[in-house]
Amino acid sequence: MNWMTLGAAGVLLAGFGLDAVSAESKLFQEFKRDQAANKVSVLPDFSYAGYRAGVRAPEIRRTAVFNVTDYGAEPDDDIDDLPGIQKAVDAAEAAGGGVVFLPRGRYVVNTDRKAVKEINVTSSDIVIKGEGASADGTVIHQVHAFRNGDMNDPTRMHLKKSLFNLRSKIADRRHFLKQPRLAGLASPAPRGGFEITVDDASKLRAGDFVALGVINKAVIEELMKPYQLEPEWKTTTENRAPSAELHRIAAVSGNRVTFEEPLRYDLNPEMGWALYEFKPIENVGIEDILFVGNSYAPYYHHRSDRDDVGWAFVKMKGTDSSWVRRCVFVDANQVVQVSLSRYPTLMNLVTVGNSGHHIPRSTYFNYGLLGGFFDDRAGYTHGPSVSWGSVGTVFWRCDSEGAPDSHAGRPYLSLYDCNSGGRISSSGGLRDYPQHLPGLVLWNFRNTAPGIHYDFWKRGKNNRFVNPVIVGFHGEKATFEPGHVGVMESQGSPVEPESLYEAQLALRLGRLPEWVDEARATAKAMKTVKIPEHFDFKTRSTRGYQYVETGDLDELIAEQCELSLFMYGTVPFKFVPNREKLAFTGDHVMLAHTVYMLMNVLARENTKSGNSISARAEARGGVPGAEIILTSGPLGKKRVKLDSAPWFAAAQWMTGILGGELKTAEVRDDGRRLEIRLWVPLSRR
Repeated sequence: MNWMTLGAAGVLLAGFGLDAVSAESKLFQEFKRDQAANKVSVLPDFSYAGYRAGVRAPEIRRTAVFNVTDYGAEPDDDIDDLPGIQKAVDAAEAAGGGVVFLPRGRYVVNTDRKAVKEINVTSSDIVIKGEGASADGTVIHQVHAFRNGDMNDPTRMHLKKSLFNLRSKIADRRHFLKQPRLAGLASPAPRGGFEITVDDASKLRAGDFVALGVINKAVIEELMKPYQLEPEWKTTTENRAPSAELHRIAAVSGNRVTFEEPLRYDLNPEMGWALYEFKPIENVGIEDILFVGNSYAPYYHHRSDRDDVGWAFVKMKGTDSSWVRRCVFVDANQVVQVSLSRYPTLMNLVTVGNSGHHIPRSTYFNYGLLGGFFDDRAGYTHGPSVSWGSVGTVFWRCDSEGAPDSHAGRPYLSLYDCNSGGRISSSGGLRDYPQHLPGLVLWNFRNTAPGIHYDFWKRGKNNRFVNPVIVGFHGEKATFEPGHVGVMESQGSPVEPESLYEAQLALRLGRLPEWVDEARATAKAMKTVKIPEHFDFKTRSTRGYQYVETGDLDELIAEQCELSLFMYGTVPFKFVPNREKLAFTGDHVMLAHTVYMLMNVLARENTKSGNSISARAEARGGVPGAEIILTSGPLGKKRVKLDSAPWFAAAQWMTGILGGELKTAEVRDDGRRLEIRLWVPLSRR
């Protein structure tokens, strides 16, 4: 069935507001009939997702062990362990693969804010493995945040650096459709099939990975019918938007090429589809580790790069059958991002502590990403997220306070299966709309955000989804604009099968593989995993991992003036240096967060220009210390009582941890400026 047959009027396959779990979904019955008849169904086959297309759990193929303690990393000594971990990875790569093992204990990384680095994995068969994602297991604590450039650079919010960077060197070099061209499509091939005919298969071999892609806005225009592109969507209107799939060749016969997985697009040679070289690293993973960041000040979306991506932990780019599983993330901004990867698995992940930016995200041009059993206790802004041309993504049994998120860039064929969460959301730059092409399926979604009316194609608004399929939507009541939904079945009550992914996987394989029950049991066990005491603004927990260091106070304060306070209109503070050097020994990150919160008090609540910071030595009660003075620019008529501002409460909490004092904000004598004075001891261990 062509997507066009869904139509703008919507298709109602079952009644609204059923009272109990219904019999088997009519849409799923239709899918089974179409499968038996070898026909393309309204429901895509989402079973081709996850490690090895869901056939089995991730496996460690190279079992040689490289213990990081043999390479200079030592837990629980507060000496930076990143160099030792990288050396162990390098040794494993030189040996052709193996397990980089981190015995239980706490490893600190990126303890120097002037030299914050990634750990790079660039070869196949490398598994980073801890001894359990709990307070009693393997803990990796990243002290200082990544910085993504000047605060006036709009790309500072993008997902750039992460602590672990699992990547193909080829994928880093240039645009994947600028890799060597291997063959062109010679004849049409339908969505759901496995074979294509090319003009010349001489460069193709069974076992090769390839990218099947094109840059032609006509592909997108066809998929969007009956809707049309809008002038503001410049990436597509200016013909800069790729469409792509990642495949592995199963067989080559003459010019006939058979893939291991189904085609996702209807292919027309007149559009310019071609095969390009794709050389991923294979079978790389991270498992059984608890990650701790220092993002414990109140998070604010798109305020600064430190808010959005400062403590980011895993990035995968250019991989095949890679994974992150059985991991916990505490006080992080960004958990896992995946791009240009085939069959990645993100499974049994827990987020705790302060809210952040993204839980796992399918960033761009992935094929068959499977994310399952996410337990988001922190309430991240973006729930399970898909964007930029990814196809066949499945988010399965994920619970998040944040919304399911389609982040623009024209993702295609995505399943949110047995998830729960808040408002169905979309975002991303207007230039990259629509947020989703056809094939967005919400199956048995449990809604936790009441009283929302969804219009998935309202001009001038986001949430621009091309005719989503919604089956078994239940929980808090919501309404939908019927002309902008492709299929609505059983609104108000869940359907059978409970999980579309599991049902389709069992249908393809003849039974559910054992790893499904293992993942379910692991999710249950991780409900009671022991989390280390940590800084958490929401609960005002004041114990956690602190890293004490000594450094120049002026440098620390001046660095805060390099952070933006708004996504646009960055509001810099001027730093007035002190004549004498002041060395501060203590938790530098805590002091940095405190100063930054006070900057927000002045700039966000009162004035956006003319703000300054200075510091001077001042002993109190015989204790050497420093007074940090924040002064506002000229005030207008509006003036907020500063100690009532939310940022001030955060600063008070952190000042107490530092052993300092914070004066209630007061008006200077001239009545036109505000002043905040923060005193801290110069040495606190």
